[in-house]
Amino acid sequence: MKFLITAFFASLLMGSLFAQNTNVTLRSKTVYSGQVLSNIWGYAAAGKEYALIGGRNGLIITDVTNPAAPVQITQISGPASDWREIKTYQNFAYVATEGGGGLQIVNLANLPGSNLTVTNYTGGGTTPAVLNTIHALQVDEAKGYLYLYGTNLVSGKALVFDLNINPAAPVYKGYFNGVGYAHDGYVNNDTMYVGHINNGLVSIVDMTVKTGTNNQIGVPLCTPFNTPLNFSHNTWRYGNTLFTTDEKPNSVLAAYDISDLSDIRLLDQIQSNPGTNSIVHNTYIRNGYAITSWYVDGMTIVDVSRPDNLVQVGNYDTYTNTLTGFNGAWGVYPFLPSGNILVSNINGTGSTSGEMFVLTPTFQRGCYIEGNITDAVTGNPVPGAKAELVSTTTTNNSNTLGVYKMGQLQNGTYTLRVTKAGYSTHTQNITISNGVVTNVNVALNPVGCTYMTINSQNFDASWGIWTDGGTDCARISNATYASSGTYSIQLRDNTTTSLMTTSSINCTAYSEIKVNFSFVSVSFDGSAEDLWLQMSTNGGSTYTTVADFDNSIDFTNNVRKNVTVTIPGPFTATTRFRLRADASADDDVVYIDDVVITGCFTGFTGGGNNESLGSNNDTPAQQLNDGDLENFRSGPNPASDAYTMQFLAPADTRVTYLVTDISGKLMLQNQLICSEGLNEINLNVQHLQPGTYIVHVRTDRTGLSKKLIITR
Repeated sequence: MKFLITAFFASLLMGSLFAQNTNVTLRSKTVYSGQVLSNIWGYAAAGKEYALIGGRNGLIITDVTNPAAPVQITQISGPASDWREIKTYQNFAYVATEGGGGLQIVNLANLPGSNLTVTNYTGGGTTPAVLNTIHALQVDEAKGYLYLYGTNLVSGKALVFDLNINPAAPVYKGYFNGVGYAHDGYVNNDTMYVGHINNGLVSIVDMTVKTGTNNQIGVPLCTPFNTPLNFSHNTWRYGNTLFTTDEKPNSVLAAYDISDLSDIRLLDQIQSNPGTNSIVHNTYIRNGYAITSWYVDGMTIVDVSRPDNLVQVGNYDTYTNTLTGFNGAWGVYPFLPSGNILVSNINGTGSTSGEMFVLTPTFQRGCYIEGNITDAVTGNPVPGAKAELVSTTTTNNSNTLGVYKMGQLQNGTYTLRVTKAGYSTHTQNITISNGVVTNVNVALNPVGCTYMTINSQNFDASWGIWTDGGTDCARISNATYASSGTYSIQLRDNTTTSLMTTSSINCTAYSEIKVNFSFVSVSFDGSAEDLWLQMSTNGGSTYTTVADFDNSIDFTNNVRKNVTVTIPGPFTATTRFRLRADASADDDVVYIDDVVITGCFTGFTGGGNNESLGSNNDTPAQQLNDGDLENFRSGPNPASDAYTMQFLAPADTRVTYLVTDISGKLMLQNQLICSEGLNEINLNVQHLQPGTYIVHVRTDRTGLSKKLIITR
């Protein structure tokens, strides 16, 4: 199961932060009518710069020396294909395609003339068979070797060719027979970092020796490791850090410390627009910045100079349509001498024709906020504490060592807020600057936590606070799929009605919420089908996925799964939850039952039982006399129809009060601002059945709990 809490909080205001293009200037957009585009590369010679573009009908060469007015020089025809990749070595361009015909080699020496020599290479010598299709390629320019990935030979494993004798006539040297299909990779100085996309693994291989038995070459330098979403698409090395991309919805750009190949560690990961299902494609690193294509999000620039604290510092949206999936930016090229960035759009917004963008970036370092979060009493690290800059999207949860690291582009003075269930909220003002690490250590003061049931529903009598999502949602009677009783909720397919939603719940009093539920799936097909728990803090206007359960990873068809999802606050008065199926057809079904939502209410101490109005027999530990409230008194107790609380407030104070039964089920809740001086709160308890209840009173800093007896 993938908990997406960090993504949820990062997405709250992401639209306002990166909806506009940032630190990037558009110089030109060129439309290539009648064909989609794939990847893009660049070439520079004799003071001129060129874009080498993979068009469906062949390699397009465009002069971009004047970024405001690109001029197409020629298109070299090739097999029709929506996949075309280009790399260069010396004055040669190597063009790979899944359309067949082998490797196309173009001599660029005559540019800017259009009379270019083209060679088609289909293997020879010891190649296992005729080279026909190729998915991707890379050149080790330091050593002069060409690497081909995902070909029709040896099950798509990485092939190696020598370019040193004649770059126009590659010489086959062998292949790396490791893990499986090689999708793409980065190679430098005889070290290959290859992504096995179908296995979700990355291999790091010493390719120094180019001879071996049956042409099998390469020595693995470490155990292959998984990328965050197990769909390792491309890799790029920068110093002792390897960057990877996972080409899946809600994917990430990830950074790994590879300084010790016996202990490869994930340092950090970042998303372009968390919670929007955007898909990353290719990343390249220049001068401590990752320039990355993100399909529908266009191009992003991430400051990777501190690889354990990645900060997005620029972006340009080349595809403004609201569609998701494999549209928009396929490739980027950031290595032109001018510093301009080339972007290839598969297709334009509302168009079937490909586009090339020439962009001029302004590279700016992020503002970094880092520190340790500890328990103020024990001094021990506090993991899972949420650090955030108030009114921004900048947030991070502390790790197992209590360390948090986060950053943003905009400098200035902000309020740092740190929250964790069981601790008082910590706030302080900090000033941050671009390119500067601001160290802020925080010691949290522990407080008590009382978990109370907000809602419990087994659907036998009704929907309760839940709402039927429509056609692909139904309350059904079938004991086989019910966890208790006979009724459960059936969700199927993946439509706007494949969901069940709560009404708005006032959750402002809770520092943490847990959602427990039971489910059984039927006919889910593979890990691509899943179940989402989502949350809204704006009354249902927008939702963000907070937990994702994948079939065959987190659950199995026809086997009951009982889960608990813990969600840190703060929350709003219009919080909603929903469960949504993400399947592929009507016969893919999941049955939901016994959904229990509980909340953590912090800051309580013990309380007396027999107060009468006008007396104050609370012990000092029971009084809220730390500057919030004083002389708290309440009664009558036992009560019949009314219960009154009185106290003095030295200043305007926010007070939350709740009444629960002894099992923790919430019966009454309210929040108000009490003014300085004497305050009186009158509770109508006529609707409560005779019995024992707990009254909880809380301010921002402290609180108490008191037993209340209802008799009639």
